[in-house]
Amino acid sequence: MGYLFFLLFMICWMIYGCISYWGLHCETTYTKDGFWTYITQIATCSPWMFWMFLNSVFHFLWVAVLLMCQMYQISCLGITTNERMNARRYKHFKVTTTSIESPFNLRHHPKFIRLTPRRKLLSSKPEAPSVVTLPHPLDAQREQRMATWLILTTWAALSAFRIYMP
Repeated sequence: MGYLFFLLFMICWMIYGCISYWGLHCETTYTKDGFWTYITQIATCSPWMFWMFLNSVFHFLWVAVLLMCQMYQISCLGITTNERMNARRYKHFKVTTTSIESPFNLRHHPKFIRLTPRRKLLSSKPEAPSVVTLPHPLDAQREQRMATWLILTTWAALSAFRIYMP
Protein backbone atom coordinates (compact mmCIF):
# COMPACT_ATOMS: atom_id res chain seq x y z
CA MET A 1 0.00 0.00 0.00
CA GLY A 2 2.92 2.32 0.71
CA TYR A 3 4.28 1.64 -2.76
CA LEU A 4 1.01 2.72 -4.37
CA PHE A 5 0.83 5.84 -2.21
CA PHE A 6 4.34 6.98 -3.12
CA LEU A 7 3.85 6.02 -6.76
CA LEU A 8 0.78 8.28 -6.79
CA PHE A 9 2.91 11.06 -5.31
CA MET A 10 5.59 10.60 -8.00
CA ILE A 11 2.97 10.66 -10.77
CA CYS A 12 1.62 13.96 -9.39
CA TRP A 13 5.17 15.28 -9.43
CA MET A 14 5.52 14.21 -13.08
CA ILE A 15 2.26 15.97 -14.02
CA TYR A 16 3.45 19.10 -12.20
CA GLY A 17 6.76 18.90 -14.08
CA CYS A 18 4.98 18.71 -17.44
CA ILE A 19 2.82 21.73 -16.64
CA SER A 20 5.85 23.68 -15.40
CA TYR A 21 7.76 22.82 -18.59
CA TRP A 22 4.91 24.10 -20.75
CA GLY A 23 4.77 27.32 -18.74
CA LEU A 24 8.46 27.97 -19.40
CA HIS A 25 8.88 26.76 -22.98
CA CYS A 26 5.54 27.18 -24.77
CA GLU A 27 4.08 30.52 -25.82
CA THR A 28 0.48 29.80 -24.84
CA THR A 29 -1.68 30.08 -21.74
CA TYR A 30 -5.00 28.50 -20.88
CA THR A 31 -6.64 31.78 -19.86
CA LYS A 32 -5.59 33.62 -23.04
CA ASP A 33 -6.21 30.97 -25.71
CA GLY A 34 -8.93 28.68 -24.35
CA PHE A 35 -8.87 24.95 -23.72
CA TRP A 36 -8.68 23.37 -27.21
CA THR A 37 -6.21 25.91 -28.59
CA TYR A 38 -4.05 25.44 -25.50
CA ILE A 39 -4.08 21.64 -25.92
CA THR A 40 -3.13 21.78 -29.61
CA GLN A 41 -0.39 24.35 -29.01
CA ILE A 42 1.27 22.43 -26.18
CA ALA A 43 1.01 19.22 -28.22
CA THR A 44 2.85 20.88 -31.13
CA CYS A 45 5.29 22.75 -28.86
CA SER A 46 6.55 19.59 -27.14
CA PRO A 47 4.97 16.34 -28.34
CA TRP A 48 7.10 14.17 -26.06
CA MET A 49 6.07 16.10 -22.94
CA PHE A 50 2.44 15.96 -24.08
CA TRP A 51 2.69 12.18 -24.45
CA MET A 52 4.31 11.90 -21.01
CA PHE A 53 1.52 14.04 -19.55
CA LEU A 54 -1.22 11.86 -21.08
CA ASN A 55 0.56 8.71 -19.95
CA SER A 56 0.93 10.15 -16.42
CA VAL A 57 -2.75 11.10 -16.22
CA PHE A 58 -3.81 7.59 -17.26
CA HIS A 59 -1.31 6.06 -14.83
CA PHE A 60 -2.58 8.36 -12.06
CA LEU A 61 -6.15 7.16 -12.55
CA TRP A 62 -5.06 3.52 -12.64
CA VAL A 63 -2.91 3.73 -9.50
CA ALA A 64 -5.60 5.69 -7.63
CA VAL A 65 -8.13 2.92 -8.31
CA LEU A 66 -5.61 0.26 -7.24
CA LEU A 67 -4.86 2.17 -4.03
CA MET A 68 -8.56 2.50 -3.21
CA CYS A 69 -9.09 -1.23 -3.87
CA GLN A 70 -6.13 -2.15 -1.67
CA MET A 71 -7.31 0.13 1.15
CA TYR A 72 -10.81 -1.39 0.96
CA GLN A 73 -9.49 -4.94 1.09
CA ILE A 74 -7.21 -4.27 4.04
CA SER A 75 -9.47 -2.02 6.10
CA CYS A 76 -12.91 -3.55 5.43
CA LEU A 77 -12.25 -7.17 4.50
CA GLY A 78 -9.11 -7.71 6.57
CA ILE A 79 -7.46 -9.57 3.71
CA THR A 80 -4.67 -8.79 1.26
CA THR A 81 -4.84 -9.25 -2.50
CA ASN A 82 -2.66 -12.36 -2.37
CA GLU A 83 -4.79 -13.90 0.37
CA ARG A 84 -7.94 -13.09 -1.57
CA MET A 85 -6.62 -14.66 -4.77
CA ASN A 86 -5.33 -17.81 -3.03
CA ALA A 87 -7.91 -18.16 -0.23
CA ARG A 88 -8.96 -21.62 -1.39
CA ARG A 89 -5.41 -22.89 -0.85
CA TYR A 90 -5.24 -21.78 2.80
CA LYS A 91 -7.04 -23.91 5.37
CA HIS A 92 -7.47 -21.10 7.89
CA PHE A 93 -9.79 -19.09 5.56
CA LYS A 94 -13.48 -19.92 5.45
CA VAL A 95 -14.41 -19.72 1.76
CA THR A 96 -18.00 -19.81 0.58
CA THR A 97 -19.45 -19.05 -2.82
CA THR A 98 -20.13 -15.42 -1.87
CA SER A 99 -17.55 -14.50 0.75
CA ILE A 100 -14.15 -15.14 2.27
CA GLU A 101 -13.79 -14.97 6.04
CA SER A 102 -10.34 -14.21 7.36
CA PRO A 103 -9.33 -15.20 10.88
CA PHE A 104 -7.23 -12.03 11.00
CA ASN A 105 -10.15 -9.64 10.42
CA LEU A 106 -10.98 -7.44 13.42
CA ARG A 107 -14.60 -7.00 12.23
CA HIS A 108 -15.32 -3.53 13.60
CA HIS A 109 -11.85 -2.06 13.32
CA PRO A 110 -9.63 -1.78 10.26
CA LYS A 111 -6.71 -4.15 10.09
CA PHE A 112 -4.15 -1.36 10.19
CA ILE A 113 -5.42 -0.12 13.59
CA ARG A 114 -4.16 -3.38 15.05
CA LEU A 115 -0.64 -2.27 14.18
CA THR A 116 -0.85 1.06 16.01
CA PRO A 117 -0.08 1.37 19.73
CA ARG A 118 -3.27 3.44 20.27
CA ARG A 119 -5.67 0.59 19.47
CA LYS A 120 -6.92 0.35 23.06
CA LEU A 121 -8.02 3.99 22.91
CA LEU A 122 -9.96 3.35 19.71
CA SER A 123 -11.88 0.29 20.84
CA SER A 124 -15.16 0.71 22.69
CA LYS A 125 -14.88 -2.53 24.66
CA PRO A 126 -11.86 -4.25 26.16
CA GLU A 127 -10.28 -6.80 23.88
CA ALA A 128 -9.51 -10.30 24.97
CA PRO A 129 -5.91 -11.22 24.33
CA SER A 130 -5.71 -12.80 20.92
CA VAL A 131 -3.86 -16.04 20.50
CA VAL A 132 -2.44 -16.62 17.06
CA THR A 133 -1.87 -20.23 16.13
CA LEU A 134 0.10 -21.21 13.10
CA PRO A 135 -1.67 -23.54 10.69
CA HIS A 136 1.48 -25.68 10.42
CA PRO A 137 3.52 -25.42 13.62
CA LEU A 138 7.24 -26.02 13.32
CA ASP A 139 8.54 -29.06 15.15
CA ALA A 140 11.93 -29.20 16.83
CA GLN A 141 13.54 -31.32 14.09
CA ARG A 142 12.41 -28.93 11.37
CA GLU A 143 13.73 -25.95 13.35
CA GLN A 144 17.07 -27.76 13.76
CA ARG A 145 17.26 -28.47 10.01
CA MET A 146 16.46 -24.83 9.21
CA ALA A 147 19.14 -23.58 11.63
CA THR A 148 21.71 -25.99 10.15
CA TRP A 149 20.79 -24.91 6.61
CA LEU A 150 21.12 -21.25 7.59
CA ILE A 151 24.56 -21.82 9.13
CA LEU A 152 25.79 -23.79 6.11
CA THR A 153 24.57 -21.27 3.54
CA THR A 154 26.03 -18.38 5.53
CA TRP A 155 29.36 -20.23 5.78
CA ALA A 156 29.33 -20.99 2.03
CA ALA A 157 28.57 -17.37 1.15
CA LEU A 158 31.35 -16.07 3.40
CA SER A 159 33.80 -18.63 2.02
CA ALA A 160 32.97 -17.64 -1.54
CA PHE A 161 33.36 -13.99 -0.61
CA ARG A 162 36.85 -14.66 0.84
CA ILE A 163 37.92 -16.65 -2.24
CA TYR A 164 36.87 -14.07 -4.82
CA MET A 165 37.69 -10.90 -2.90
CA PRO A 166 41.36 -10.06 -2.24
